[in-house]
Amino acid sequence: MLKRIIIRFIWAGLLLVWVTAGTTLAQAPDKQSQFTFKRAVEVPGTMLPAGTYTFRLLEGPSRDLVQVMRDDGSTYAIFFARRHPQQPVPASKAELRFMETTPGVPPAVQTWWYPRERTGLEFVYPGTQLLRRADAAEPAAPAAPTLGSK
Repeated sequence: MLKRIIIRFIWAGLLLVWVTAGTTLAQAPDKQSQFTFKRAVEVPGTMLPAGTYTFRLLEGPSRDLVQVMRDDGSTYAIFFARRHPQQPVPASKAELRFMETTPGVPPAVQTWWYPRERTGLEFVYPGTQLLRRADAAEPAAPAAPTLGSK
């Protein structure tokens, strides 16, 4: 009788370890990187003033939500990163890549690459934000020559 009780406790303990280990292993690690900007940069939906920010991949089934927090821990922005570009060699450290811009237009973050991974996150910008960037990037039309008498 005592032997049966001990065996049941052992099996219950093993079952508990198996269940908790399975859920722990199923959770993806928290991915976050800290970046310092010397000037304003743009992310989907907002402009980040110069400063230090933490980019963090939020927990969830899609793992496509990125949270940007100030160095004091307050949330500054949350946006989608639905595209997952590939690169042949993994990044050695966390890095951001920016879209091409013209002078006077703040750089916009295009992708976030996490260390030792070949797959990055490409940020999805709303159409209105892309149009506003395109308008700001268009050079002014050259002035038409004036005809006058001399």
